[in-house]
Amino acid sequence: VGCTSSMGPWVSLVANAVEPLAAAIGTRLGSGELRIGFVGFRDYAVQGRVKRFEIADLTQHFGALRELLSSLEAVSPARDDGPDDVTGALDKCAECAWSAPTRIAIVLTDAPCHGSRFHSLQDDHFPAGDPSGLDPQRIAQALARKDVHLYFGRISATTERMVRMLRAAY
Repeated sequence: VGCTSSMGPWVSLVANAVEPLAAAIGTRLGSGELRIGFVGFRDYAVQGRVKRFEIADLTQHFGALRELLSSLEAVSPARDDGPDDVTGALDKCAECAWSAPTRIAIVLTDAPCHGSRFHSLQDDHFPAGDPSGLDPQRIAQALARKDVHLYFGRISATTERMVRMLRAAY
């Protein structure tokens, strides 16, 4: 989930939905081992006490997860451009300890990843893509190889090209 200023309402929504979602899934699937995790992301230029990534490992402690998510700040960097570090967030998802038979990653963001081929925004501080060399299409393929189902929630039309390209790579 994007944790930039514009995503504040969505972060709150996710925090409040953790326990009801877990209860609903548990009712449908039975007493299996349901685990929910969280990868929150911002952009590269965040500074000070704000972290680029906010990660909660896959857990069955849904109340504790809700409390953690409720404490997150939705903050944007001072020199903000349009895209956010979606690529880094996907990479963090790929690093999760996926072990359950059903594996789902849901991406909620109102901004595309860096790299002008993924969007038509004018202001991208990294038009060549992720500055560390990560490739979101390769990460999508890695998630597919791990049998992680990748879903995108449409919040903004600016993400459509990125989503189309990542779905094609997946």
